[in-house]
Amino acid sequence: QRLSHLNFATINNLVKNNLVQGLPKIKFENNHLCFACELGKMHRKHHKSKTAFASNKPLYLLHIDLCGPMRVQSINGKRYVLVIVDDYSRYTWVFFLHLKDEASEVIISFIKKTQVNLQLQVQRIRTDNGANLPSFLWAEAITIACFAQNRLIIHKRFDKTPYELMNKRKPNIKFFRVFGCRCYLLNDYEDVGKLKAKGDIGVFIGYSKESTAFRIYNNRTRKIHESVNVNFDELSEMASKQFSLDPGLSNLTETGKSSNLSVSQVEEASKKDLEDLFQD
Repeated sequence: QRLSHLNFATINNLVKNNLVQGLPKIKFENNHLCFACELGKMHRKHHKSKTAFASNKPLYLLHIDLCGPMRVQSINGKRYVLVIVDDYSRYTWVFFLHLKDEASEVIISFIKKTQVNLQLQVQRIRTDNGANLPSFLWAEAITIACFAQNRLIIHKRFDKTPYELMNKRKPNIKFFRVFGCRCYLLNDYEDVGKLKAKGDIGVFIGYSKESTAFRIYNNRTRKIHESVNVNFDELSEMASKQFSLDPGLSNLTETGKSSNLSVSQVEEASKKDLEDLFQD
């Protein structure tokens, strides 16, 4: 689950070919059915087809897909998600928009910035239409899925991850955690005194773009916090198949306490937008 329900064949490929850092050198075996995978990954059997590669370098061809409006807006008030995939490396970026009309400006800004960063030119663009993805905290869920995909999927042509193709180094996934699991963080952003609880219960929703901190949704304050040292309760999440990321998060118990926790940064989710360009 830390690897976003990646299939075992790909996980073993990552280990066998030493494509990532942080995975133990063992053979992983699927000894049980995963509830989420069985429901979400069912597909028709298909015949082997010839694959034509149109790109011979990064940014030659970009695939762009705009999805929305979402039935439920994200925690930051966004209702559209713009996905950009590099055809050569399969590296993926995601943008979150308030309005559909923002897409053109965001795409132009992204292309200019990425061309400068990579010193390459975009030659072609393909667009597609998408479907609805209603879910509480859906923007964060898409962001962490994109983050994991860039570091975990193996490009069949090069036998490398998109991250390595774009950054020329192997990704480290040792810090990966289970999305949506319960966690505990120190309340050092308020004056709690000596008698009140020093920790808050939260839900893990992603990784910081600015540091090595984890992004935590604080149930009590209803804000997103970025914490360097967090205690995770992943076992409870993996054992529960009924967990749902919806407004019911407010029903999480607040009786838990934890020690040796620290928080590095706090942001008000209602006031600060997510970064549009998702990059390392």
